[in-house]
Amino acid sequence: MDTTSELLDALSDPRRRRVVYALADSEDRLSVDDLAQIVADNETGRADPARVDRIHLTLVHNHLRRLADAGFLQYDEERETVAATSTSPEVETLVDAVRTLDATT
Repeated sequence: MDTTSELLDALSDPRRRRVVYALADSEDRLSVDDLAQIVADNETGRADPARVDRIHLTLVHNHLRRLADAGFLQYDEERETVAATSTSPEVETLVDAVRTLDATT
């Protein structure tokens, strides 16, 4: 994590925020397949397989790398797994505040 602007930019996309929240709620490393299912279900209730596949593609080709670059997660491209990284208390506070805002809007 470098600057406040980079952190906020990484969290500016609703799908990326859902990824951060899913990883914060998980104690384990997740496969990208499982993460795509969690994100899809969060977006639409119970998502159909085609939607999960599309979300999987956007995660792999866009969102995971951006979140990894911002320091929110570790992404193992070979194994297609992700895990939350340890963040500073200030970043945790930021994520909690954004999550609260998402829940109220």
